[in-house]
Amino acid sequence: MSEMALQGSSEFERKLERIFGQDAVVEKGIHLSLGPWGVPRFMEEYLTMRECAGLTPSMCARRVSSILRRYRPEPSEKNLKLDQLMSEGELTIMDFFTVTTDIRKGVHRLSIPCLDLKKGMVHPRVLREHENLLRNGVWGMGRLIYDPKLSFGTKDSDPVSLVELVPYQISSLDISEFQEARSKFSDEEWVDLLVKSLGLNP
Repeated sequence: MSEMALQGSSEFERKLERIFGQDAVVEKGIHLSLGPWGVPRFMEEYLTMRECAGLTPSMCARRVSSILRRYRPEPSEKNLKLDQLMSEGELTIMDFFTVTTDIRKGVHRLSIPCLDLKKGMVHPRVLREHENLLRNGVWGMGRLIYDPKLSFGTKDSDPVSLVELVPYQISSLDISEFQEARSKFSDEEWVDLLVKSLGLNP
């Protein structure tokens, strides 16, 4: 890439940051091998952006691995984590959460793959705030509570409720910000932004 192109790219990223904020520009120079943790690529980029500012690749890898060990239990640790949830009353985990609607019983069923639970419960507020739980599911950090009273379920529900969720992807869509920002970019810049957002830029 030429010096002029590099300069133009830098100016474009500054413009993105000015209009959309710092989180809009993600440095993709550090790539981690997170395959064994079963997390998608955008999770790698999110964790890199949040945790690795000013760190070398090796330091970044250690920090992210430490976070995953703490919040992303391996299959062999499932019962340990369930025991921790039952004894301590709550547990925070990183997972791909999905919710289905059981219309016959009038409840929602929460799936938590890393704990092998398919009939968990979800607080109605969380469901309102993150409607994509009912669509394709949401990767994120969830706070679970042990809920033997089955506050949001039925007698056959798992006694676990999702009461807080920090999504690592869009969990409800509001395009108004992008509509307002569109006029600030030329056609060429907007196409470039879309290509970069998809990760297709060279």
